[in-house]
Amino acid sequence: MRSLGLAAVAQTRIHTSTTSARGEICDIYAVELVLFPNSPQPMRIGALEVIARPFLNMGADGLLGRDVLKRVVLNFDGPQAQAYLSY
Repeated sequence: MRSLGLAAVAQTRIHTSTTSARGEICDIYAVELVLFPNSPQPMRIGALEVIARPFLNMGADGLLGRDVLKRVVLNFDGPQAQAYLSY
């Protein structure tokens, strides 16, 4: 998020399988997410609060939460290891 020039708006403590029992403090950023930006009708999801946390050696750049997934259809093709979003 810092590389995008965004400033944190708050902080929160998160608990995951990779944090200690005390959790970890993460910055919160206010963003707008645009899915399918090149389509005739891009999908805009505004007023999202996202946290920044490194995904070291995990092969991922980020995670989509239920606040986004509840607005789209997610299909996963296991044999091809591909996921498809639609709305």
